[in-house]
Amino acid sequence: MDNIQCLESSIKKCFEYLSLASKEFNEAQKFISELKIESEKTGTSADDYLSKDDFMKILNISNSTFCKWEREGKMKVTRLGKGITYIHKSELEKLLKSAA
Repeated sequence: MDNIQCLESSIKKCFEYLSLASKEFNEAQKFISELKIESEKTGTSADDYLSKDDFMKILNISNSTFCKWEREGKMKVTRLGKGITYIHKSELEKLLKSAA
């Protein structure tokens, strides 16, 4: 592969990555808009949510336990793009009450 073909290939890959990043960004903006609308309806704010990591630390659970509980419907999660998960604090309260 000569230098021009290598450069063309690199540029093509950059455009693919930019396209993917743009799609993720648009999805995040859509989610934020929906979250704002929902928060206005329910009176909740970003402070009412925990990150997945914080949630797991509070309960001292592993990622596999988190995923299992989610599959079993023990809690409702909110996803923001790939790999970004939030849980409303009320879900934590429900789990703690059910364990007591």
